[in-house]
Amino acid sequence: MQEMNYQQLRTRYPIFLVHRPRWQLTATELLIHFDFEIPGLASFAPRLSFPLSATSQAAGLPPEWIERLARDLALIEMISYWKCCCPPEVQLEGWQLSSDEAAWWYQVYRHGLGEFFYRNGITPEEPPLRFSNLFDAKLDAKPEPPPAIPSGLAFDRVLVPVGGGKDSAVTLERLALLPRRRLAFAINATQAALATMERAGIPPEDRILVRRHFDPALIDLNRRGFLNGHTPFSALVAFIAELAALLHGCAYVALSNEASASDATVAGSQVNHQWSKSYAFESLYREHQARSYPWPIEYFSLLRPFSELAIAREFGRHPQYHDVFLSCNLGGRANRWCGNCGKCLFVALILLPFLGPEQVKALIAPDILERQELQDAFDGLVGLKDTKPWECVGTVAEVNYALELAAKKYGWLEPEARPPALIRRWLRARTAGSLPSSSASLHPFRLQATEDHIPAAFRPAIANFLADGAAAFPDSEALLP
Repeated sequence: MQEMNYQQLRTRYPIFLVHRPRWQLTATELLIHFDFEIPGLASFAPRLSFPLSATSQAAGLPPEWIERLARDLALIEMISYWKCCCPPEVQLEGWQLSSDEAAWWYQVYRHGLGEFFYRNGITPEEPPLRFSNLFDAKLDAKPEPPPAIPSGLAFDRVLVPVGGGKDSAVTLERLALLPRRRLAFAINATQAALATMERAGIPPEDRILVRRHFDPALIDLNRRGFLNGHTPFSALVAFIAELAALLHGCAYVALSNEASASDATVAGSQVNHQWSKSYAFESLYREHQARSYPWPIEYFSLLRPFSELAIAREFGRHPQYHDVFLSCNLGGRANRWCGNCGKCLFVALILLPFLGPEQVKALIAPDILERQELQDAFDGLVGLKDTKPWECVGTVAEVNYALELAAKKYGWLEPEARPPALIRRWLRARTAGSLPSSSASLHPFRLQATEDHIPAAFRPAIANFLADGAAAFPDSEALLP
């Protein structure tokens, strides 16, 4: 069919129905089944599978706790399916939201789908959806107050989401400095994520590998021209990690999101590809935890005070990960860098001052700094255009600083130098004064975030973060004022 527009789809399919999720707890796993429906179009039945280790405390959890999280997981999982038509009314079958809860979810949908709306040319209503309630007479229409924490439950470990990229490797290494048991967590774990866990010394029994099963009916709708686009995946990770932490006695979920994650993708706007990694979402999620959950789990990012460039420098200190890490979304399933996307290019540029051009090319792609096909992405990364690649990348100021460091370190500023093609493009823009003047108020090798949510018990892990990087790469301080 021809691609339909937003208003046509909302008119034709005005309701998105969320049936009450079903869950089943066995000795080895927790299964959650979701049931979504767009009347007159399609039904969807995605599910999640949480493995239970020998030290899991799942059997001692009040069923109300699992039910509470299963409902929240339904509301964040449904975003992938709701967006195909954006029905204006979401009917919840069997439970209700308070006005505060509904307002919270409106924020997640509005900001988390900011890129989706922007790239589809949509100006959404405020809010873009409204919740209503459908109650089965057999179900309790009034939510019960959450039970107190049962005796015998322990919350003392730290859960670390691992995607296989450089940031989570850095977090695992910094947390190894503390006397606290680390559990590594992944959703549909890639080879890179598993290798990172192994290199970090996480034993198999401390790897929580959740399986997310997507309903292929949505892919069929996308092929037929229904709306498609980016969703706030890290918000989904937050809720899945919350339940994994609860099942396995973790008091903390330690993310690896940096200060740069709060930077807009489109200059001068609030559109941010990685909004669900931003400090704004981190704060919003913690508000939800405090209001909705009785258990003592804290959600925070250990790397929030730092820039992407400072994290890249720290990653350079840990060569045991260099041959296994992978940040490319396009090549993730095949466990390889595609070498032709904005994310591959960004990682190459941000690591260039620390690993050097030869190692960067060997790890990512031999011609990563030469490819003319990457010129548009390159221009976005260095600020020659207003939109950065639609990927999780750092700020324009960081990338330009990395290139300044690399140019000085590798002699690319000398008249007789023969740098790679994309570096030559940058040098021409630099000479012409076309690069944006840095708007960063803080140097990339200084603390970036004025606020964070790092608990006091975890601050020793990052106390010497910048000093350790400077000691390992003293020439990286060459451009300091």
